[in-house]
Amino acid sequence: MVEKQHILSTITPTTKEFQDLVKKHKSMISIYTDGMNRSVHQRLKDEKQNFVYLIEKIHNLSPLEIMKRGFSLASVDGNVVKSIDDVAIEDALKIRVQDGIIETRVVKKEGLENNE
Repeated sequence: MVEKQHILSTITPTTKEFQDLVKKHKSMISIYTDGMNRSVHQRLKDEKQNFVYLIEKIHNLSPLEIMKRGFSLASVDGNVVKSIDDVAIEDALKIRVQDGIIETRVVKKEGLENNE
């Protein structure tokens, strides 16, 4: 029985050793927690920066922003004109610009050489 107690006492930590072990593990958990928090904050910062970049890109590609740079959108009967083949002489056109709509008629069609 004494031998069993001796063996048990050699493998069973004392209260002080146990407290030291708990303290060591708490310290390690704190270090890992701090590292994870820094990683999460950095990831959130990076994702926010990427999100702002994408919002700016979408804004700059919006049709109204493009019109502010001098472009317009022509339509016939609600259909967007993409080619001279989409209109006929005397068709009524609506041309959308940044600050309104211009109504006009087709008087002439002239194709580009080499379809540029």
